[in-house]
Amino acid sequence: MTPLEEIMKRIDGLPAAEAAEIVRAEREQCNQRRLDLIEKASDLTRQLAACEAADKPNPKMIERLRGFRDRANDERQAVTDEASVLNALLLDIEGMPIPATSAKPAVSIEPVK
Repeated sequence: MTPLEEIMKRIDGLPAAEAAEIVRAEREQCNQRRLDLIEKASDLTRQLAACEAADKPNPKMIERLRGFRDRANDERQAVTDEASVLNALLLDIEGMPIPATSAKPAVSIEPVK
């Protein structure tokens, strides 16, 4: 069962407010995983740069670091896609957001005579 199917099963039959809370919590977990993966990829990129800039670069280590970084980026993209699906599900549950009215007073610019 995919994570989305599990979430759908958990929220089936729940009131909209409870279902939205569950989906929102799952989305926050996705966002936290995404941030962790961004940090991991960033760290691997720094290690890769240091390895490439070494006096005697190690081709095997460079290739391994690139592979680790690519996997971290692929996983980050999958988590980002999952969060996008959860955003769409949340919009389905709660409906489209209503734009906020502007707090600024209406001002018109008139030429000075």
